[in-house]
Amino acid sequence: MKKLASLFLPLLLVAQIDTNLIQIEAKLFPKILFLDKDLEKKLINNKIVIHILTQPKYQKTAELFHKLLHHKTIFNKEISVKIYIKIPPVKPTAYIIVAESEYIQKHFSNLVKNRIIFSALPKTIAYGMVSIAIDHKVYPLINPKNIKAAHITFYPILFKVAKFYE
Repeated sequence: MKKLASLFLPLLLVAQIDTNLIQIEAKLFPKILFLDKDLEKKLINNKIVIHILTQPKYQKTAELFHKLLHHKTIFNKEISVKIYIKIPPVKPTAYIIVAESEYIQKHFSNLVKNRIIFSALPKTIAYGMVSIAIDHKVYPLINPKNIKAAHITFYPILFKVAKFYE
């Protein structure tokens, strides 16, 4: 029995998110960024800079996001992506959090205001502003309370197509 448990222990220590969800998020998150009315002010050297904040057990998921987004171009803006386990001192254009609630509370509770925070895990939307939800269709899941607290202003189309987290 101990031998069997030792075979599965590494699988328990490395968590993954559904790769289909990550691929959808990697396509939609940058497009949602362009719905921020103040996006131009948040660009760094005319680039979209995204910081992926993760915990060690989601490292592979963060690397997949990096692979799908880094050096891509959307609406003539290049995307630059960096992965962090702690909040870096430099402000990005936006954050993507790939972590569980407890880890977010402990390590990422002081994120920069006026920056969009995407939650890769829809269940952690309480700590973010935008995630992606999938049932019979794909739609943005938004947290209006956090959007308002961060002083983010989106174009109204986002609110017409999104589901709201309350």
